[in-house]
Amino acid sequence: MPRRLALTVIAVATVAACGGDPAEPGPQGSFQASVTGDLSLSLSGGAVFGHQEGGGFVIAMEQGNVGGSSAELVMIGRDSPVQPAAGTYEMVSGTCLDCTPEDFSGLYLHQITVLDLGLYVSVSGTLTIDTSTAERVTGSFSFTATSFILSGDVTAEDLALEGTFSAVPGTIPSPI
Repeated sequence: MPRRLALTVIAVATVAACGGDPAEPGPQGSFQASVTGDLSLSLSGGAVFGHQEGGGFVIAMEQGNVGGSSAELVMIGRDSPVQPAAGTYEMVSGTCLDCTPEDFSGLYLHQITVLDLGLYVSVSGTLTIDTSTAERVTGSFSFTATSFILSGDVTAEDLALEGTFSAVPGTIPSPI
């Protein structure tokens, strides 16, 4: 399987597998973002960072409950397990076949209901890390995305996402 599709596979499996008990309460991270283009939304919710199944580093930002009645999920990650240092990183295509483990890509899940959803992968963009410690990763992101999977009433094709986050260590959405 191509490296960049790992985030996509995780998000699809997350939609199919989620909907159980909420995670244990702990330190809270947060994010705010806007979605423009074929959708126009303002997002806010919790933000965590950690390692996805298989070891890559991921920042996950969620509004609502993926697998529940509605949710929004933004994931930015790379195949390398190394937590990034402060700096600005270029984001690559979420379906890139010649990426290196250091390349970041993004994914966005727009879920109206379990059956009405859109999954989008990054085309290009930037991730800026302002602070990177064991307790918190803060920064901003801006990327364009295109549809990868559309289901039900979701028909938007091309989007742009922009936002800020203050993420704490936590459990990254993964398949069961």
